[in-house]
Amino acid sequence: MQLYSLLTSLHMNIAQQAKIIVLFKASSDRIQRQYHEVIRELFIKIPILAVQEDYSFKYHLLNLFDCMNSKYISFLVDDIVFIRRFSYKEILPWCRRGYIPSLRLGSNICHSYMTDEHEGLPKLSNKSNMLTWKWSEGGIDWSYPLSLDGNIFSRSEMFELLKVLEFHSPNTLEQALQTYNDRFRKRKGICFYNPVLVNIPCNKVQTDYTDNRSGDVDVSFLADQWDSGMRIRVEDYQELNVNSVHAELPITFVKR
Repeated sequence: MQLYSLLTSLHMNIAQQAKIIVLFKASSDRIQRQYHEVIRELFIKIPILAVQEDYSFKYHLLNLFDCMNSKYISFLVDDIVFIRRFSYKEILPWCRRGYIPSLRLGSNICHSYMTDEHEGLPKLSNKSNMLTWKWSEGGIDWSYPLSLDGNIFSRSEMFELLKVLEFHSPNTLEQALQTYNDRFRKRKGICFYNPVLVNIPCNKVQTDYTDNRSGDVDVSFLADQWDSGMRIRVEDYQELNVNSVHAELPITFVKR
């Protein structure tokens, strides 16, 4: 259900096609069937390479990186929803200048959902109708360049980090990457004036960091809704104004 929302909202909002790879792990036969249904339903309009994790997360991720020919990579997790139109072409040129672009930040991001506290904005500068800042001067999310929620990296540079880091899941990967946080915080960030995406933490399906704040929407409930032919009405989130990179938002279901 959440993966379908991520992919359809991306398709609605992206100005040009991107190479999309879905690496997934199913916890039951039912969930595995539903993953395949998502890919099958969307493949006609969204070219997707789907890879099921059957050995280890790191093994599959390294293999995928090794086969890629893209210069840049952006990680996404399946509780993300895209909320406004954007173009990678506008922001990718800044990667060549050493910037780390973020799709989740914007001028109104001033609250941390995870810590439930205000976070100070760094000094923001206007460049080509986008905002730049120093990662070393920001608050919580404004000083977190190695986020897996839509930040954009050099594929070759990230590949070298993945080879030496120890991790077994998306959450442990993001935590392991923070070993290099000080190095990346020396760079500048760039984002659109308004966030392009938001993370909707309506539930928790990982067991690595159980203290992470989230909602309590039951996975079985979402699976039941999917089998009833429903989807999340992601159109409700279009042009949404949020003040945090994470937000528990109302969920409305409609027929697919």
